[in-house]
Amino acid sequence: MSSLWHQKLTTVGDIVVVYIDLSNNEIWENQAFHLLDKSEQTRVHRFRDQSARREFTLCRAALRYHLCKMNDCKNKELRIISHNNEKPVAYINGSKIRYEFNLSHTTGHGLLALAPTRRLGIDVEHRNLQVDIDGPISETFAESEKQALSQLETQDKVDVFLRIWTAKEALIKATGEGFRADTTSFSVPDEFFRGSCNKFSPFRLPHYHEFEWTILNLSSTSYVATLVYEVA
Repeated sequence: MSSLWHQKLTTVGDIVVVYIDLSNNEIWENQAFHLLDKSEQTRVHRFRDQSARREFTLCRAALRYHLCKMNDCKNKELRIISHNNEKPVAYINGSKIRYEFNLSHTTGHGLLALAPTRRLGIDVEHRNLQVDIDGPISETFAESEKQALSQLETQDKVDVFLRIWTAKEALIKATGEGFRADTTSFSVPDEFFRGSCNKFSPFRLPHYHEFEWTILNLSSTSYVATLVYEVA
């Protein structure tokens, strides 16, 4: 077993992707908790659900560790602040840093992506999906995606659903739109969600035409994950 609950998964140019093991481990949780600042520790105590408490603690501590490592600063000098559900911003000794970062977690697994300047987003979902997917498909998918899914058998349908879902989530995280985005207004490239390619670039969103994006599959046997990043 690794002495750390987080380790580098891969690098893509100047982007670093970190895997976070969210298994139930009291030693890891205790180590992680002591990396948090006082406001973050207070937030941990407010969680009633043990899994949510563990996920926040391990993920936030991993983020702090890697931001400090990449910016050559001490943990006590770092503050991570969120404003009105916007993307978190990191400060070192009161000065905002330019590092882009994004984090996602699902049952047992977390992924963190960091880059010096490029916009990026990441999303991960467990393969053992225990929810009805018809509702999300109807409400958040484009017509071409709905049509493609309607032609698939159950397991293939779930697999393709997860590839589309994680790509859409990563895209709206990268743009900073989040839940404000109309995800029915754009389609994930057919070649990507059908699995004929694991990397698609360049991709443009119709309402964000000035930016080009790369969509990269980072899935494993346990989870489906997609990284989206701005083309340099």
